[in-house]
Formats: sequence, structure tokens, C-alpha cells
Amino acid sequence: MKESTALEMRAKKPARKPHPALAQLAPLAAAGLQWLFWARIRPFYWLLFYPAVFASSWVGGVAGGLIATVLSVLLVLWNFVPREFSVDLHDPRIFVSSGIFLCMGILFSLMQERLRLAHQREDQALADAQSVRDDLEAQVRERSAESSRANELLLESEEAMRLLISEVKHYAIFLLDINGNITSWNEGAQRIEGYSREEILGKHFSIFYSEKERKAGKPERELQEALEKGHYEEEGLRVRKGGGTFRASLVITPIRDKSGKLRGFFKVTNDVTHRKETEQSLRTLAAFVHNSKDFIAVCSPDLETLFVNTAGLRMAGLDSLEEALKTSVMDYFWPEDRALIEERAVPKLLRDGKWRGEVRFRNFKTGEPIHTVWDAFTIRDDTGKTAGYATISPNLERTQQLQNSLSEAEQLLRDTQAGHAGIVSSAMDAIITVNDDQKILAFNAAAEKMFLCSAAQALGQPVSKFIPQRFREGHRLHFRKFGDDGVTGRATGALNPLSALRTNGEEFPIEASISRMETNGSRLFTVIVRDITERFKAEEALRRSDATRRIALESARLAEWQIDLQTGEAQRSPAHDHIFGYKETLPEWNFDIFMKHVHPDDREKIGKSFQECLEQKSKWDFECRIVRQDGAIRWIWACGSHYKDQAGRSTHVMGTVADITDRKHAEEMRVRSQKLEGLGTLAGGISHEFNNILLAIRGNLQLAAGDLPPGHPAQESLVEIGKAATRAADLVRRILVFSRPQELARKSVQLSFLVEEALKLLRATTPANIEFRTVFAESLPPVMADATQLHQVIVNLAVNGAHAIGSHGGMLEFSLSRVQVQNGGGPGHGGPSRGQLRPIVREGHGMRNGPPHPRSDLRSLLHHQGAGRSHGPRTFRGPRHRHQSRRLHPRL
Repeated sequence: MKESTALEMRAKKPARKPHPALAQLAPLAAAGLQWLFWARIRPFYWLLFYPAVFASSWVGGVAGGLIATVLSVLLVLWNFVPREFSVDLHDPRIFVSSGIFLCMGILFSLMQERLRLAHQREDQALADAQSVRDDLEAQVRERSAESSRANELLLESEEAMRLLISEVKHYAIFLLDINGNITSWNEGAQRIEGYSREEILGKHFSIFYSEKERKAGKPERELQEALEKGHYEEEGLRVRKGGGTFRASLVITPIRDKSGKLRGFFKVTNDVTHRKETEQSLRTLAAFVHNSKDFIAVCSPDLETLFVNTAGLRMAGLDSLEEALKTSVMDYFWPEDRALIEERAVPKLLRDGKWRGEVRFRNFKTGEPIHTVWDAFTIRDDTGKTAGYATISPNLERTQQLQNSLSEAEQLLRDTQAGHAGIVSSAMDAIITVNDDQKILAFNAAAEKMFLCSAAQALGQPVSKFIPQRFREGHRLHFRKFGDDGVTGRATGALNPLSALRTNGEEFPIEASISRMETNGSRLFTVIVRDITERFKAEEALRRSDATRRIALESARLAEWQIDLQTGEAQRSPAHDHIFGYKETLPEWNFDIFMKHVHPDDREKIGKSFQECLEQKSKWDFECRIVRQDGAIRWIWACGSHYKDQAGRSTHVMGTVADITDRKHAEEMRVRSQKLEGLGTLAGGISHEFNNILLAIRGNLQLAAGDLPPGHPAQESLVEIGKAATRAADLVRRILVFSRPQELARKSVQLSFLVEEALKLLRATTPANIEFRTVFAESLPPVMADATQLHQVIVNLAVNGAHAIGSHGGMLEFSLSRVQVQNGGGPGHGGPSRGQLRPIVREGHGMRNGPPHPRSDLRSLLHHQGAGRSHGPRTFRGPRHRHQSRRLHPRL
């Protein structure tokens, strides 16, 4: 109450007005005071003028504040700034302080003006609020009086509504609490739902729903939707007492109090079963009338046209119903028939309620008569009073046309059936028709031949008779499923052929397709069966042929390929990719991928040959090198030809490919062998000629030695000449051994003596920077060998070693030791004791320092490139091969 009084007083307080003239007293007073105390406050020129300008802006507003600011600046500059009583200024600080003072004065003026305006708006708002408050208090007093009157009326209306609801018999009206339990019940609800008031009160309203709807939560969803949308409407089936159902139209509305709190639900249900049936009947009748080809019309008791259907408008030559409504009933009849209608038809129609007879209608467009049967009858209301007349009049000419068309269709059907019967009887496949019980109704000639059973014997029998016993249950289930799933046709046995049974007990493979049709309310199934025995045999032969081909290719180590000339893609066997070094088959292959594997030196040749193959449609046959996936270089041979389609167009190039690397190596070895044979033949011829020369030398040497007396100085020279001739003869014999096999002259030989003798010759013929060294084991047994060939081996090994060492110098070591060898001839475990010859090369060219492995060093001597002599390996391997089964075992 105190706040209200203060608000009223503040609203009534007058607004403050600015006084610009009065505001100028403040700067004048400030100037006077500053003049009196100037000696103490010097040199603070603006000390008293700042509050003076602030007070001026408060009293005088914007204008008063600005004037006071300018007046203050003039007073300061004239009275207090040296020189006094002059505006002759020299100090720039005066300008700066004056500018600051002007800005502050302007700022004070603007701020005071904004404050003044804000106070004015606040005062106005308070006045408006007081006015609104007064209006609201008046409205509250008025509404309170109205609420009292409304409460009285509400009580009266509630009592009237209760009485009204209880007396309503065509609608079920009742209340639900917030949980959906029934709290009220009227007579209409009892009549529609079948429950009495005592039976239903307190029950949940889901009792009116089916079990399926209750489990799905439909009643709760309806209440939730009513809360969200403000109401819920639906038409659907509901359950009444006893389990019967009816079609209901219902509305559920939430009930809330003044505060908006939910108090319950108001539900109204109407039984619309009869209405729906009537609407359906009317829709059916309307569809019949609309789609009927007969003239259908309705007229009033006064014979005024009320309705004509589309066929009637077309028959009468009218364009619209409006035009028909303007036409009298008698105008529809042919003029010559109107007397018959007026004298005979109308009186009988009025008396008996119906009349039927042949008359003619008139076509208003063509003016021609239309022959029809006018079938008229009376329409009466519920009281039996005549409400109008109706007619259904068929066009006799059109009926005659339909009968003719029907006769033609029946004839066409008979012809079609005859043709169908001819097709079925002459079909190459078995055609069998069965009913729902799988009893055979039709069995054509091909079926008789296939199953070795006549049609007379098959008709009426179950079709399972021709199915093997183990498949009959599965066939029965499949047949039932096909009949229920709604499919009208299906092929079976396309992927996994079925089996059928002839009457002689023979099983055979088949493919079958089944179709379904319905006639006169029953279902018929037609099965078309094809015997695929011969195709199975052909496929099996093809599989055997393909397997034979694959085995042949694998045996020949060939891989197959084919290139599609349209897409460039290649199909090939797994062995194809194995040739190119792939362990797994690549996802794709084409000519470009192949060319990437071809050796760079062969790509141009292969590209040209393939282009010639495509242009000339010729055979593609080539050999080339390829670089495998692992980097190895291999030789391949490929051969392919063109494949042409039925039109003669070349569509593919297909052929085989093989790895011929081993064959290429074999060819190289054969060529080398041929060269060596030629060299051996040449060496043999030279040896024979040289042997003849040595024979003459040795003969003359013996003669000369016999002619000279013993102790002659020349005897010593002749002995040396004889030794050289003997060595030359041995060399010739070694050449002959190299050129062709000879019998070995095996005898017991002491290897140590043989090595020492060979080294004596070598020391005289090898460079001085090469040192020879021997390491012999004690008590070495003799060996059975050809001493000449062993001498040849030692000499050639030493010569090759010397050439390998070269000018750098080094040491050649020969060692003899005892080793245990296996029965297979290699050193190792057990076996007889055998000698071992170990040539060791130290510090030689291309050789490693330190004690090397005998096998590796000997091979180095035999195969070192750029050093040694080419005949070393052959002259060593020949004797080794011929002595490997004896007691001599040179270890490689």
C-alpha cells in the first residue's frame, strides 16, 4: 500500500524544466570567488569553473550548459591568464587546457540533458503504470462479479449436461480418470457397449479393445495423442461385451481445470456400423450406375427428370446432366411411342408400381430411334408414399452386338483350345497338368513317351508316381509352398537337376518349370518337364575332354591363354602366371602387362609380330625372353591363332605358352659339345702328325747314341734330348686322351714321387716369384692309376694356378693326406682309406688369403675368368671321371 502511494505521488509530481538564463549565475559566481582567492589558487585557472559548468548544465539543460562553458572560457582568458584583461595568448598550454575545458563542458551538458530526459521518461512510465493499474483493478472487480454469475450458471449447466448425457441413447458418453479408468456411464454407452453401470465403473477403457491392440499399447497411445494434440479422433473396430465387434467413431478430449492440471478424459463413441454398411451399399450402387452400359434414370412423381447416368446421356445424345434435367420424361420417347406410354405404361406403373415393354428412345443429336426395353418401377419412402420413378433400359442393338461378339469369342476360344491341344500333344517336352491334390488331369504324348506310361493310365494318378521315393516328401512341401506364396511361375532344376522315375523303375535327370492358374475357384498347376539325359552325357563328355586337355597341357608344361580383341582382357590358366613368376593368379592380365614382362631387347620384335598377327589374321608364333616377377630372365615360346565367330569376325586370339629356358640351355650345351668334338678331332689329327715327327727324332737319337762311343761329351746331350722326346711323346698321348677315350694303363703309383717329378718340370718353366710347397702325410699307400694322366692333372693344375696368380707372385701348395670316404666316394664317414690331393693357392690373383676350402679353391683354378688355360677343366675331369671308382680320390 505504501509503494502504491509513493507511485501515485511520483506520478503526480510535475517534470522539472530547464532555465538557461538562471544557469549563467554559476560561472559568474565562480569568477567572483576565483578573483577573491586568486592569489592562493594560482595558476589553477579552471578549478572553480568545472563545478560551475556542471551546475549550469543541471539547471539550464544543454543550452544553459553550453552557454556557461563558453562564458567560463571567456572569463578565464580575459581575467586570469597573463596578461590579465587581454586575450593576447602566447602559451600553447592555455589552448590545450581551454580545449579540454570546452570538451568537458559539452560532455557535462549532454550528460545532464540525457539524465533529464531519462527522468521525464521514467515519470511518464510511472504515470502510465498507475493508469494501467487503475484499469486492472476495475476489470478485476468486474470479472469477479462475472465469475460469481458464471459459477452459478456452471452449476446449472453441469446439472443439465448430466441429465442430457444420461438420457442420450445413440452415443456412448463417459468420463475417464487420468489413468484411463471409467468414472461415469450413460444409457447410450450401455446400449452400444453392452455393459451396465455397475459392471463397467472402475474398469480400464482398454476393455473395449482387442487383445492384440492392448498388447501393442494402443489405448495408452490414444490418451497420449489426445494430450499432445488436444483431442483424438478415429474410426475403427471396437469390442463390446460378449466379444462381438462393431465399427465405432470415437473422440477423446482431455479435461483440465483452470490451472491447466489434467483431471481426466471425456470420451464419445458412436456405433457407425450401419452407416458404414449403408455407405458401402451406396458406393456399390453408384459404381454400378456409373459403369453400367444401360440407360438408368430417376424422375420425380411429376415425371420431371432428376438423374441420368453416363450411358443414358450417351444413348440419348445429351452432353451433360444439366441438359438432361431440363428435358421432360416424355421427350425421351420416340413420338410414335408416346401414346403407348401415356395410355398403357403410365397407368399400369401408377397402379402396379412397375411396367416393362419394348419402346424406342430418341437420340437428340442424330434424331434416330433407339430400340430398348423400358423397365420402369416405383420408388417409395419409409411411409410407402411414392418418392419417384426409376428405369433401367438396355440398348437392344448393343445387346445384339454383344451377343454376336460373345459368339465370335466363344468360337475363337474353341479354336484356341483346339490349337492349344494340338501344341500340347505335339510338344517335344512333357506337359502335365495337376490339381490342388496333385492328381494328374492332363498328360500329353511327349509325357507318355518320356515316362513310358499312357495318358489313360496316368490320368487321376498322383504325380508323385513319377518321382523317386526319396524325393517325394520334399516335392510335396515345395509344391505346397509354391501354391501359397502367390508366384505364378517358377523354373526348377536349372542349377541342380531333378530326378524323375519311369514306369520301368529307371531314374533320369530332368529340368522342370511350373506355372499356376485359377479357374472356377480352383487352382491348376502345369508342369513342363524336359529329359536332359543326352545333355548330361554331352556335358560329361565335355568335362572329360576338358580334363584330358588340362592333363595334356600340364604334362607338356604348357599354359593356355586367350585375348579378347574387343576389350583387350586376357583369360588364362594358373600355370600361365606361374611361368611369369607369380605364385598366385593375378586378378587381371592384358597385352600391356605381358609387354612389361618382355625383355627390353625383345619388345619391339614382339610388338611388331603381334601387330602383323592382328592385321593379317595370321598365326602368332614367337620365342622371346621375359623378366619374371623375381627378376630372373627366362625364355618362353608362345603360339596362338585367331578364333572367329559365326559371322567370320575374329574375336579372340588364343593359344599356349611354355617356359623353354632349359631347352635353350640344352641347345647351347649341344653347340658347345659339337665345337669341342671338332676341336678334339683337330687335336687328334695334329697329334698323329706330331707323333710321326717324334718317332723319327727318337729313332735318329738312338742311332746317334749308338754311333758315339761311351763317355763322349755328346752322350749327355743326347740323353737330355731323349728325355724331352719322351715328354713330347707323353704330351701327344695326353692330347690323344683329350681328343678321344683310351684305355687306362693302371699300375701301382706312389703319389708323392709323382708330384715331386711333376714339380721338378714346373719349377723350370714357371716364373721365379711363384713358390711351390708340398705337404705329404706319412705312410701314404700307393694307388692304382695311370701315371701319365695323373702327371697331366698335376701339371695343368699348377699351370692354371700360376696363370691365376699372375705377376703378383704367390705360393702353390700341394698336399697329400688320408681321409675317410663314404661308399659313394665322397669324404666323410667311414669307408676305406684313400689318398687326397689338395692343391692350395695362396696370395694368388683373385684368390682369398688364408687357408681356403679345397673344393672352392680347385674350382677357382678351373673356372677363374681371365686367368689359367681353357683346357685345364677338361684335362682334369677326364682322368677324374675315369679314376673315381678306384683308390684315387681327388677331392673337389
